[in-house]
Amino acid sequence: MKVCVIGGGAAGLTALRHLSSSAGITPTLYEQSEHVGGVWGYTDKTGEDERTGDEIHTVMYRDLKTNLPKEIMGFLDFPFHKGKTSFVSHEQVNQYLHEYADHFQLRSSIQFNHRVVHVTPHLAEYDSENNPSPKWLVSVKDLQLGKEEIEEFDSVMVCNGHFCKPFIPDIVNIQVFQGEVLHSRDYRSPEIFANKRVVVLGCGPSGVDISLEIAQVATEVIISFRNPPLESSFPANVRQAFSIKSGKSNGFIFEDNQECDCDVLLLCTGYKYDFPFLDQQCGVIVEKGKQVTPLYKHMIHTKYPTLCFVGIPFHVLPFYLFEVQVRYFVKYLEGNLRLPTESQMNTDLLEDRNLRQRMGLPLSQSHHLGPMQWEYYHFLAQHAGFPLELKPVVRKIYEEAGDRRRLFASFYKNDMVRILDDENYIYDSSSVTLSSQLSLFRSGRELQDHQMTSKVYPGMTWPVKHM
Repeated sequence: MKVCVIGGGAAGLTALRHLSSSAGITPTLYEQSEHVGGVWGYTDKTGEDERTGDEIHTVMYRDLKTNLPKEIMGFLDFPFHKGKTSFVSHEQVNQYLHEYADHFQLRSSIQFNHRVVHVTPHLAEYDSENNPSPKWLVSVKDLQLGKEEIEEFDSVMVCNGHFCKPFIPDIVNIQVFQGEVLHSRDYRSPEIFANKRVVVLGCGPSGVDISLEIAQVATEVIISFRNPPLESSFPANVRQAFSIKSGKSNGFIFEDNQECDCDVLLLCTGYKYDFPFLDQQCGVIVEKGKQVTPLYKHMIHTKYPTLCFVGIPFHVLPFYLFEVQVRYFVKYLEGNLRLPTESQMNTDLLEDRNLRQRMGLPLSQSHHLGPMQWEYYHFLAQHAGFPLELKPVVRKIYEEAGDRRRLFASFYKNDMVRILDDENYIYDSSSVTLSSQLSLFRSGRELQDHQMTSKVYPGMTWPVKHM
């Protein structure tokens, strides 16, 4: 069986690793850049990629650190190296992925500088469950030679990520704003915002992180989002505001009719799912850039189950998600997993959507997992017949790191985590928090309306706030 893997980031590499370990499967991974790592490969460049004609395929900024500790970030069979920090830089993650590729000897199955330009189903047959099982024609362009060839595969795994095509919201009268507008995709470092007033639209992890970076040089940073305030403490030159209602020549009007003047609008509004290489015959619909359908369990095409998408869900343990999804799908390719019928998979998909509607989740949250991820992992492992291998301590650390990120956005990336055993860990935040506070506010800025101290709990140290 020949399997095409699209993309050489973390999802594609773990797909290649498990496909290569399966007898009877011959995988080929196509990566349009010269190296593995995908989105973790940093470049100072922004704008158009001269080689592909598309936007530069990275969203890393210079000083980015992970928002999860490395102790729970890595693949189960290849942990991160121990070190002095838990929240690591993008360079360290990229190096980790290179080491992963070398450890499992994956490079011989990777076609670098090859871009998948077209995928279409061909010669549909039916499997033992009466599901359509086509061959897949994959057009690939050699970016060095400029040549395009067509290869036939039995299965396609789409691992191209979803941090490439920016989501640009519609803002009333944005055209009258005389300042600069850019998306976080093109953010690299804070220096260009020195002495400027900046509105940051969006308060996800990247929006908050970038706001804190910019605040070190900007005159003022205003974080604009639906339901302020965030619980976290911020520097004195950072304030919060409701979503933008409309633009004006020198700034913006917010939903509560408050106004601000500013020099720059930075859109931290996320990204769209985008699969420009998929032919219309693939039957994949991306609704408003936020909902990919028809996917069973957010990954397997319900009509063409040999077409698989790895990494669609978000608010997850990403590398672990990739690994569990891949292992599930490989079991199917091996013939060791019986999928439901197309009708049954579509019913499951509809039930998932109905559940999200009852939860009040908008379309943009169609693939949000969050606290639902643990049950999701358990389902995939149980039904495919492989051990879950996720220790209870991982979930505990994940949830505590989330609390720390929500309450102490300025400091949590200096926290240290040490796993003691399958159940217990030490989460140390005291000493680094105090030093970071001095560093961040060395210019005389103070925490807004809060004084920080520390309180000791068994196995951890938490800063707590006094109102």
